[in-house]
This record gives sequence, C-alpha cells and structure tokens, in this order.
Amino acid sequence: MGDLVSLARQAFQTVSAVADDPEGRYALRERFYDKYGFTGYGNSELAFMRWEIERGVLAPLDAPRPGSSWWRAVNASLLYDTELAALIYESGEPIAAPTNSRRWLDYLAAFQAAYSAGMQTAQGR
Repeated sequence: MGDLVSLARQAFQTVSAVADDPEGRYALRERFYDKYGFTGYGNSELAFMRWEIERGVLAPLDAPRPGSSWWRAVNASLLYDTELAALIYESGEPIAAPTNSRRWLDYLAAFQAAYSAGMQTAQGR
C-alpha cells in the first residue's frame, strides 16, 4: 500500500541508486521484464540499452570517458516512469499516476488481460 508521494519517492530512490551504474540501470529493466513479461518489446529495449552501455552514453559524467547528460536523463526518465508504474500496479490501489507512468500501467493491464485470456482458453481445451 502507499500513496503517490511515497511510491514516487521510492521509485526516485531506486533510480537514483543506479544513476552512475549503467549495468544497474540495465538490471532494473531486466528485472521489470522478467517479472511482467513482454519479451518482444522487452528484448528490443534491453538490446538498445546494451547499445547505450557499450557506446558509453550512460557512463557517469565524471568517468574518464564521460557519458551523455541527455542520454542519461532520457534513460532515467524511462526508468522512473516504469518503476513508478510497477509500484502502483503492485500496490493494487487506485492511485492516479502521472501520464507516462499511466501509459505503463495501461501496458501492464493489457498484458495481464491478454495473458489471463490465453490461460482461460488453454484451460478450456
């Protein structure tokens, strides 16, 4: 359980903890897809993140070869939006989410609906 403010704080802390750790950022996304599925989109996003890491754009700004402020900010925004959506989803509470997290919540709900329908169909055979 939680309200938007406490869940947002938790999502921010989670993302902040990996701000200077590209592999930690990757692990957050990998954990999300391991838990919620979406292998097609998830595989594509993870492949793109691997490219970002190899390219060095997610490296800390004070690294010998600094990362990109822009790429890091875009990636952090994606991480935050999805972490917040997952926390809201897991809370089971009807919490109004910011627009970007709301879109991820819609995605989670659509996946769950499709998965449940598929399971019901399979059980009916």
